[in-house]
Amino acid sequence: MKKLAFALSILAAGLLALPRPASAEPYFLSLNLLAGVGGSLDGEPSSGFGNPNFELGLLVPTDINTLVALRIGQIDLSKRSTFEGLEDAKLQYVTIDGEYRFVENYYMSGLFIGLGAYKLGGDVVGGGGHDDETQVGLHVGVDGEFPITRRMAVVVQVAGHYVNFSDRAQMYATAQLGLALHF
Repeated sequence: MKKLAFALSILAAGLLALPRPASAEPYFLSLNLLAGVGGSLDGEPSSGFGNPNFELGLLVPTDINTLVALRIGQIDLSKRSTFEGLEDAKLQYVTIDGEYRFVENYYMSGLFIGLGAYKLGGDVVGGGGHDDETQVGLHVGVDGEFPITRRMAVVVQVAGHYVNFSDRAQMYATAQLGLALHF
């Protein structure tokens, strides 16, 4: 997970170094700070959808209405006493997405899809130590950005995550609200 996070960080730095098209967004970098709820859709038993989560996103315009996004987040699945045989379970992820934006009258909406690294971990029920599993997954979603000022906007995002965990829940969803800061 650390190697993949490092590789994605290098990729993000490379994207920032690329020349920006003249017709792209009026900013060269957007930092999204989001919080909300999420959970598993297919766990035994399901974690429910009321688990707190957060996400930090770094979005770079690459062309007209097109962005590349690096997102780092976590869903805290410890709301139930156990989840998938784990106590104090957490799903952590790092994704790299392509996003296309649609300009509406007073906001922008977007569709994104990408790949990511996901780590589900926690303490094994009954004192069996710590267990975690890391896998590659798919990340898809929609978002809306409502400008407050030229450099700040409110962001609403709904996303789905599919992860190829062996013998554990594979489908997760998040709904988030937060701020976008444009630089």
